[in-house]
Amino acid sequence: MKKSRNKPQNRKTKINVTNNLSIGEIYIGEIDTTIELRMGGISASNDFFNSYYVKDEKDIENFLAGKKCFVYGQKGAGKTAFLRYVGEKLKKEKDIQNHTIMYSFIEDFPEQAHREITEFAIQSRSEHSKKVGRDINIFRDLDYEDFWTYLILHSVNKYLQNNGKDLVVDDNNLKSFRSQLSNIDNGSIQDRLLKLVPRVANLKAQISANPSLTTDITFKDGEKEFAKFSTHVEKMREQFLKLTWLKGRVYFMFDEIDPRVGSGKAFDLDCILIRDLIHVIYRLNASSATEERRIFFAAAIRSEVLRSVDKLGKEIHKTLSQLGVHMNWGHYGQLNTDHPLVSMLCKKIIYSENRKGIHTELGLRPNDTIWNKYFRKNLQDSLEVKDLFRLTWLKPRDLVRIINTCKIIEPSSKFIGSSLVQRARTIYSNDSWNEIQSQLNTSLSPGEIEALDMVLTRFFDEFNVHEFKKKIMDLITVNTKIDGLLEHRKEGDLLEIMYIYGIVGNKVGNIHRFYYRGDETPQIAEPFVLHAGLWKKFSPVRRSRMKDPLQSEFKL
Repeated sequence: MKKSRNKPQNRKTKINVTNNLSIGEIYIGEIDTTIELRMGGISASNDFFNSYYVKDEKDIENFLAGKKCFVYGQKGAGKTAFLRYVGEKLKKEKDIQNHTIMYSFIEDFPEQAHREITEFAIQSRSEHSKKVGRDINIFRDLDYEDFWTYLILHSVNKYLQNNGKDLVVDDNNLKSFRSQLSNIDNGSIQDRLLKLVPRVANLKAQISANPSLTTDITFKDGEKEFAKFSTHVEKMREQFLKLTWLKGRVYFMFDEIDPRVGSGKAFDLDCILIRDLIHVIYRLNASSATEERRIFFAAAIRSEVLRSVDKLGKEIHKTLSQLGVHMNWGHYGQLNTDHPLVSMLCKKIIYSENRKGIHTELGLRPNDTIWNKYFRKNLQDSLEVKDLFRLTWLKPRDLVRIINTCKIIEPSSKFIGSSLVQRARTIYSNDSWNEIQSQLNTSLSPGEIEALDMVLTRFFDEFNVHEFKKKIMDLITVNTKIDGLLEHRKEGDLLEIMYIYGIVGNKVGNIHRFYYRGDETPQIAEPFVLHAGLWKKFSPVRRSRMKDPLQSEFKL
């Protein structure tokens, strides 16, 4: 009688899941950290802080010490979570009193001021173009640093009056500082805005706060007003630096620094405002050495916005590279259990277990232990790191989205295998596309994004530039929504935009190149491949030999 062959010792056919949490009990966090912490109260703050994965402790230390003041990366890379973790860590320090103020560009930047600046800048551009006969880029050539300095210091003073009365000495320096503020604050809203907005030509502007009021702004008077405003701001800055701080530290953090609008001239203005905000934060921090500083200014910036900002003057990237923390998870080589995103996920699972009184013996390789426990039930339904990660853009938010979708579909399950992820892919793919659309707003109009959606639907998963153009031209003959897609750009320009936002990658030989993996420039002459995370959204015609990311590679 023949002896049966022994199975390899390292291959488990069955995993004991009796000591596993149900996946509904695993705390993974939410897509939007800000909303989670605002709505969840103390328990949400504790869960977030205790399960947060710190990729590099030095980054946190440098941020707390003021040696770093920017965190930047793509949407979903964890910038807000980083700032919120720093804020929670500051709250828990007992040896010194800390104050943190989170300032949202979208929520807290005055909507009326934004409308007025947009109105003035667009009309000024029009008037100036008529006079000089050429199209000056008024958004690039004008400077809004004084505006931001005023707005930031005004907010600091408001905080000192309401929440931090004991933080500074109430002396002549403080009185002088507030006097400089009041010189600008006095008068109507219209008067103050006229001082804040640079003018370059003779024009009439309608104040949105009072549609019946039209104000004449002359070049001469405008220049005097603007010069006067700059003088006020400079004196205000000087007096601010003379304040004597009594105790504690104040951290003023800007988050959600995104343009309010899509592509176009108003978007250009938003990018200029962001550009000058970055520069003002740098200048305010540089005014005093880190060991002497008691108030710190910081900001989180989206990479795709920086691409537009960088074209508009001032060496922003040099500042960010030296003073910023780059939230990039795509430069870590092999997609296996050593990847920091796996560490992030495993830390949250371990925290969730401990919270429920389960203490798994982790051994020398904790990530392997947790992955085997929750992602490998048996040979037929195992989930490999590389297969899961190919559905993502290597960002924390992608993992949060796909795991939370699995929790919704089958919260009582004791593990997350390939079959469960397959069931979650359609929801995950549609949600991922919705997020990409919000990022595309910095490059395409809503109509162009809708047209691009139609072009990609039921297209090939692998294609070249000529086939892409042919699909567009074929659709133009039957649908007017496609007409404007190539009106202002060529097909190669569209593919470059799609490459930057991770919709497609390049296939060079047997290697797939993607922007988020560090391959920043597409090869237009090479084939393009649709990202696997979007397959369920667009239902592509399979042409490539690329294996489905969840197809098992185990050989029985």
